Amino acid sequence: MTTTTRRAGRCLALALALAAPLAGCDLNIDDPNATTEEDAFSTRAGLLSAAAGLQRQYNAGAYDNLVLTTGITSRELAADNTFANLLELDAGGAGLDPSNANVTGYFREMYQTTSLADALIAGAQATETVEPALQSGLVALAQFYKAAALGALAVGFTDVVIDTRTDGPATYVPRQAALEEAVSLLASAEDLLIATPPNAAFRDVVPRGFDLLNTIRAYRARFALLAGDLDGALAAAGRVDPAATSVFTYTTDVTNPLFAAISPSLGQPSFAVRDDLGLESVEDDDGRIAYFTDSNDDTSVNDYPIETAAGFIGTSLITPLPAYVPDEMLLIRAEVLARQGDAGGAVAAINAVRTDTEDPFGLAANLDAYDGPTDLQSLLDEIYYNRATELFLQGLRLEDARRLNQGEPDPSDPFQRTRNFYPFPQQERLANPGTTPPDPAI
Repeated sequence: MTTTTRRAGRCLALALALAAPLAGCDLNIDDPNATTEEDAFSTRAGLLSAAAGLQRQYNAGAYDNLVLTTGITSRELAADNTFANLLELDAGGAGLDPSNANVTGYFREMYQTTSLADALIAGAQATETVEPALQSGLVALAQFYKAAALGALAVGFTDVVIDTRTDGPATYVPRQAALEEAVSLLASAEDLLIATPPNAAFRDVVPRGFDLLNTIRAYRARFALLAGDLDGALAAAGRVDPAATSVFTYTTDVTNPLFAAISPSLGQPSFAVRDDLGLESVEDDDGRIAYFTDSNDDTSVNDYPIETAAGFIGTSLITPLPAYVPDEMLLIRAEVLARQGDAGGAVAAINAVRTDTEDPFGLAANLDAYDGPTDLQSLLDEIYYNRATELFLQGLRLEDARRLNQGEPDPSDPFQRTRNFYPFPQQERLANPGTTPPDPAI
């Protein structure tokens, strides 16, 4: 990602071109409330419009890049057309080209999100016409989306740029530091919302169905777990209202990107859901398998068994996508307790997920209680299975497979991830040859 000057950091299209200096970029918020570049981050109306643009940028532009790209690598999805970039991504391994369009898009869209979030934070804090009850909401929203993007980058890349606003070459930090920064941003956002609850003006810019406070807490628990902060993950998960739901919403103008990429109802899709969600073995009658798939006994272009997507992924172009699913918090609790030596507590949390018969999104496993071994790795294996089914296409399986000790990458194994991390895009290395880290071997 080309690091920009502070003036360029005010542009909405901040990261559209990876290799070019962006000081002269044009503001182009494709939104009914669009504003001029001069007003975008310095007026109350402009900031409200930018907040809408930020949500659209991540929900419909960045999020699907995380889910679809890592979904291929983690074997949740199969390429279902003959585009070279998809077949190359599906093959994975050491031969994955740094110029692969999917990896480049994933990298670019996440940095576009962080850049816009940084600009929104700075503008909300500096604009005198923004009242405190609006400022708190705008800053917290931007901090959430920046944290979401940084966490997503840490899933796919060994190193991440946190600050996109400084002059000079991009400065990379290890992914651990990016996860810790994401947790810090989310902690700040949570504190802001509690100290100064947002007003109606802010609530009007956030779509109905998106619960910002509970989503911040859920992502704080998620990224604390990924960063190895077990106590922090457990505490944050415990603050999420178990009865709450939160969704990214879509309209006929801003459509569900997963449906568009996976559903065959729009023509030949680029991606397909793997049979049994890409798992080598699943439990009989697991309700989550039935929720996500409509069996059709088909095969992908690379001869993997595939099924028609169902559930919130395969319903329609305007079906909302969960920002998180409630049982993720129970699975975070299970993993923390297992790692802390509380096998009984871990099993109780696992069973709360396995024996669930009702779920606001329809993700009810409806299985018998776990009765397997309770050594640490056996519990981590069981947690992995439940995360792979409960959190299907949430962009987490690649990270989960690494963290939960699910073997090493093996492109020749159709049920094993094909890589651990992605190479840095070639355009990024050309733009920042002295600071872009070496590519991981696999």
